[in-house]
Amino acid sequence: MKRYLCTLLFLPLIVIAERHDSLEKASQHELKGEYERAAESYKLAIEEITAQYSEFSIHLFEPLLGHGRTLSALDKTGKATERLQHALHILRRNEGVYTLRQLEVVDELTKMAMHADQPLKADTQQTFSHFISKRFYGDSNPEVLAAAYKLVNWQISTGQLTKALDLASKTIKTMQEHGFESDPRLIEAHLLVAKIRRLKGICCTEKRLTAVIEILNQNTDLPMDITNEVYLSLADAYVVSKKAAQAREYYAKVNIADAAPSPIAMSAVLNPVRYHYTKMYRPENGPYGTRLERMTPEEQLSAGQQPPQQFFLPLGDHKYDVRIVDSAEAVKGRERTKALIGEPFQFYYDQVKDLVPRLFKDDGTPNEIKITLDFTVKNDGRIENIEISETNAPVKLNRLMEQVMSKVIYRPALAGGVPITKKNVSVTQTFINYHET
Repeated sequence: MKRYLCTLLFLPLIVIAERHDSLEKASQHELKGEYERAAESYKLAIEEITAQYSEFSIHLFEPLLGHGRTLSALDKTGKATERLQHALHILRRNEGVYTLRQLEVVDELTKMAMHADQPLKADTQQTFSHFISKRFYGDSNPEVLAAAYKLVNWQISTGQLTKALDLASKTIKTMQEHGFESDPRLIEAHLLVAKIRRLKGICCTEKRLTAVIEILNQNTDLPMDITNEVYLSLADAYVVSKKAAQAREYYAKVNIADAAPSPIAMSAVLNPVRYHYTKMYRPENGPYGTRLERMTPEEQLSAGQQPPQQFFLPLGDHKYDVRIVDSAEAVKGRERTKALIGEPFQFYYDQVKDLVPRLFKDDGTPNEIKITLDFTVKNDGRIENIEISETNAPVKLNRLMEQVMSKVIYRPALAGGVPITKKNVSVTQTFINYHET
């Protein structure tokens, strides 16, 4: 009898050990990129847990999430989405509607949406992620700042600069109103506002960074990487404003001995005269038929049937080949997303396609064009002596890239903290068309 009771007591431990073993195997297979084997192990763990507990057990969350990830890696999007939604349902059922653990699932759904060329769905997921954090922490809790910064950076990387600026500015205002104006976690918000204003072409960004200096003065024990970022941002702002003396002052404060030149602005209007004086229209369907509606400035810059009007240089960790329409207004009758092409400089796909149609000739294989440009970056950030050293591109694309380099603003090279002129700097621009499917 005692032996029987002992056996009964140890059975649950054996089942738990087997479940952990299945999860461990699945995790190891996933780390090695063995997605088929990982998916099988995750599925086995799900079946074991469901049999022991129920289909709504919280123990199912980790294997469901892992199964969703591996199925996504195997391009089984439908089944992956089903698994991830099941994981979300279980989490909310057991931990509440606003549990933060669901954010990991939301991020996975975002990746899947971008992989499936559904940027609007991905944008909705990222906005929802921020909403969950606000409901969990509250608008005025500094703990919500990380979620706000995540959404701001997402909006920057997908071209939604107006929305990003609005969110970053509101975040600063809310924190200041609740007495957190000197919280060092607010530094990133100020730097993001400065970056967005610079990318939008708004002048005098340096004036907006005085609050960051106040935060540094009141938090003298901050890590060096934070103070370096603040001083670099201020110096960059002065470079853009063509105030070389002030830029040198702040570059000298940066604890970096030597650094190569790097771009600090990512977009510009290539033909401002044409942009200001040409009116463009689009058809708009209404209750009484179709009429011509004048394009907004943003629409006009991205409209096809004209040479490229803007270029973009991603300055973050992620490079997305799409820009989401940067407007809170209704977009009926208009495209809500715009495809991009090019690396590292990005252009609107339709405009490059119209400029160089042979690049998009469908002969069954990818077409690749490379243009290498050499130039000098002056100690005040200006670019001189732009030359094309190697190219297989047509004249129109070569001319376009020369225009682009003449518009880019660079952070100058640093030697011992002092801005110097750097010759023989080079960039290789690539255009690859994989054909529309």
